[in-house]
Amino acid sequence: LAAFVRAGHQATSQVAHEEAAFWYERAVRTLDLTDDDPVLRCNLVLALGEVRLRAGLPSESRVAFTEAVSIARRHGMTEQLARAALGMGGGQTFDIPAFAVDSELLTVLDESLTALGPEDSGLRARVLGRTAVALYFSEDRERRDATARQAVEVARRVGDEGALAYALSAR
Repeated sequence: LAAFVRAGHQATSQVAHEEAAFWYERAVRTLDLTDDDPVLRCNLVLALGEVRLRAGLPSESRVAFTEAVSIARRHGMTEQLARAALGMGGGQTFDIPAFAVDSELLTVLDESLTALGPEDSGLRARVLGRTAVALYFSEDRERRDATARQAVEVARRVGDEGALAYALSAR
């Protein structure tokens, strides 16, 4: 298991995303044969989703992120739930289907915000930003604009420049 994880990390660091996906898939399958560690499984499935997304495999990445959402829900993993929600929404990109609102994604984003609580954090700013983008084609313009504004305000308050860039991109 450790060798598969290391190989996945190494491939990721070398921008060999398809190879990384191969190794992370092996690691997850190995967990199927052993006593399950839900935190490890969730983190590996998140890593798998991220490298699939970077490899240009959005459908396959969505499957992994949806599995991570399920694991995070069952085990009360707030940070992993939020990371999975961001991944379901395209990660660092804002690639959304034209003229459609992804209600499944919005449900997971809203659930993530509730789980994160009202405390400011870079992760909360990113989830707010992604929620604003998910609402782009919705008729609820007021909610979209307020959420985008809140994302920027939170990112500025916590001083997280990466989250601020993400939030500003969502406007």
